[in-house]
Amino acid sequence: MSAGLIVFFALVILIATSLMLRPLRLLRQQMGSAARLEGDFLRSRELPFSWSPLSEISSIAYSLFKMKQMLTSFSRYVPMQVVTWLIRRDKIASLGVRKTYCTTMFCDIADFTSLTERTAPSVLMEVFTEFMDTVCASTMRNNGTIDKIIGDCVMAFWGSPDEVPNQEEDACRNALECRAALQKAQALWASNGLPVFRARIGMAAGTVLAGNSGASDRFQFTVLGDPVNLASRLEGLNKAFDTSILIDGNIHDRVFQLFATRKLATVKVKGKSRASEAYELVGEVGQCPEKIVCACDAFTAAVQAFERRDFSKCLEQLQTHRLLLDGVPDGGGLTGTWATQLESEARCYLENGTPPGFTHVRQFEKM
Repeated sequence: MSAGLIVFFALVILIATSLMLRPLRLLRQQMGSAARLEGDFLRSRELPFSWSPLSEISSIAYSLFKMKQMLTSFSRYVPMQVVTWLIRRDKIASLGVRKTYCTTMFCDIADFTSLTERTAPSVLMEVFTEFMDTVCASTMRNNGTIDKIIGDCVMAFWGSPDEVPNQEEDACRNALECRAALQKAQALWASNGLPVFRARIGMAAGTVLAGNSGASDRFQFTVLGDPVNLASRLEGLNKAFDTSILIDGNIHDRVFQLFATRKLATVKVKGKSRASEAYELVGEVGQCPEKIVCACDAFTAAVQAFERRDFSKCLEQLQTHRLLLDGVPDGGGLTGTWATQLESEARCYLENGTPPGFTHVRQFEKM
């Protein structure tokens, strides 16, 4: 065989090998990313390569593409953190929970039922989807896990399946970002003649049962326990306190140096035998005006004085609270009906004394 033919066949073999090896390398890379759910695997909407001389390789590539589509769809029903966690475990999912510390959030649209009655379905879905996109994107950006969407309510948690350092801080920052984004959207909706609504957020932290719960053949990854129930109740209590974000004492004790908060009351809610402290999350320290931070401190002092029956001190602190907010646009959102009610009660008890059986714990058994 002549040297020319040898060179020719060598080039043919080299080209054929290259045509086969390149798709195989891409397949190996894509399959590795699929196994770990890394990189742009789920974000890519294209085949790893457009053509291969071997139909078997093309068939494998197409199967990988279909698996990507299924995983992408699956991740829209199940939190991505949970999908990743299940793949890392390299086991078939099974029933089972463990005790862990989590922060739970419920975010709900205020008066959604009446909104549905007066709004065309197509218009309602437009603003509803934008709201849900905002809340879910912000929650995932702040290391939260979306548990479920229950009608118009988003339930999320921090601390499982993976631990989240400073989870209370992340949860609070997420709540404030959701509120700010909604306020911007409200102005846009109003200018376009779309319905405008408010959102209410409740959050609580503590030991929960986290893991797969449900029936033997149908379950979901979720959190269960007293803090979850409290977070749901606090979300509803926003209506009573004329607020938008409420947190419990556990969260407050871990974030009060980073965020402006004010104590509203000690409450007893449905489903709990013990009372809990309810705080309003107002803003982030450093971003809130100093007057707002000081007004929050004054209101907390007023509530604490009320709870120890020092009604004179309570009224004094409420006066300080009012003076600090004088000239602040819309009172910084801190001059709602609850401040008026607290002042009225303190003045009444100061003048007439407390009634028999008086307790500072507020009963909200229906919420």
